[in-house]
Amino acid sequence: MADPVWGEDDPLAITTIVISFGFAKAIANGVAGLLSDKFGRKIIVALGMAIGIPVPIAILVSPNWMFVTVANLGLGASQGLAASAIVLMLIDILGQSKRGIAVGLLECSIYVSVAIWSFLGVQLSQIFGYQPVPFSVGIVLAAFGALLSLFAKDTLNLVSLEVGRSLPISIELDPIVSEENLEDQELTDSDSPAVVNTATTSDYWLSKKRVWYCYPSKEQESEENLSYAQVICACFGNKQICLCIFSGMMNNVKDGLAWVVFPLYFADDWGVDNWVIGILMLVYPLSWGILQLFTGAASDKISRKIFLVSGMLTQGLSLLFMAVIPYIIQNDSWRIALWFYTLLFLGIGTALIYPVIQAAVSDEVPAAWRGVGIGIYRFCRDMGYVVGALVAGFFLHKSVAILVASFLLLLCS
Repeated sequence: MADPVWGEDDPLAITTIVISFGFAKAIANGVAGLLSDKFGRKIIVALGMAIGIPVPIAILVSPNWMFVTVANLGLGASQGLAASAIVLMLIDILGQSKRGIAVGLLECSIYVSVAIWSFLGVQLSQIFGYQPVPFSVGIVLAAFGALLSLFAKDTLNLVSLEVGRSLPISIELDPIVSEENLEDQELTDSDSPAVVNTATTSDYWLSKKRVWYCYPSKEQESEENLSYAQVICACFGNKQICLCIFSGMMNNVKDGLAWVVFPLYFADDWGVDNWVIGILMLVYPLSWGILQLFTGAASDKISRKIFLVSGMLTQGLSLLFMAVIPYIIQNDSWRIALWFYTLLFLGIGTALIYPVIQAAVSDEVPAAWRGVGIGIYRFCRDMGYVVGALVAGFFLHKSVAILVASFLLLLCS
């Protein structure tokens, strides 16, 4: 579309789109997390949806590709604000035992919609042309989303209730009490001071001890006031959160690279027809989107670590096979079939980790600072789009770029 509409024939023109989108979305994620804790979730969702309305209009009237790239900043900001606030609302509503379901539900709806509307957008452009029908549909959908956001109820009051009944209490393990049977014991106000000690939120985050939750005293409530700088330092001082941030960022490095490299890899390097490329590029986000609903829920019942390790390993091996398949298989039909299944497994691997990492971060962050903690993770994660696009532009040989992404994912696993 860049060439016939705006005269942009550079094969890596999409790199600027990925970079602008990823950068704007990352910044919006961080801002959304901070503001949603302060002003509530609903207003941030509505703001994100409203910002998205003029984006298709701006692209529709864009005189050149640079204007499209700038307009795409609005798309990234819109998705960052709305998606971050919505995932917080879902976690608030479903509670701490169903965080995986909450994240999986949102990510499933996002990426299944991306897959479906990307496919429909291509069909509409083939029937009616690139302009104005496909963009008119985008305007209608953006306006409809903004309208729906006005009827949503804010969930910040649910956070207040959760904070009120579950401030952190650190447990000094008594020598008589084993770590295994401690999980079955209930804490009461009469528990021995030698066993139960109150702690501030900063102590809780930076402590490596087992943490339990019970009703707080008034003194504890007064200790729950941390500055944003303290919260940010606590996040990056938490090993679990840092590992999640690195893993999420590497996952999006792969996605940023995939958006830029995959179509060029199939078309330019191996002469695959455009309609076949469309199918290949559809199976990845579709499988990823659908399966997130199940992997997120399953991670609430099973160790999240199993999903993270297996997901990274599956993605890394899938990219490795994608790069080497053409050099092993000479038959075009067999090659395309293997690429199809490789992308299917790439989607499965992504589904294994994408909602689970975010749920794991939520496990580590106290409810009072959930927005800031999730916002920090989502900011770092989506900066991976920028890094991935830059990696794609740096390596002239596309197979090498895919192998680099494979190595990073296998390293994470």
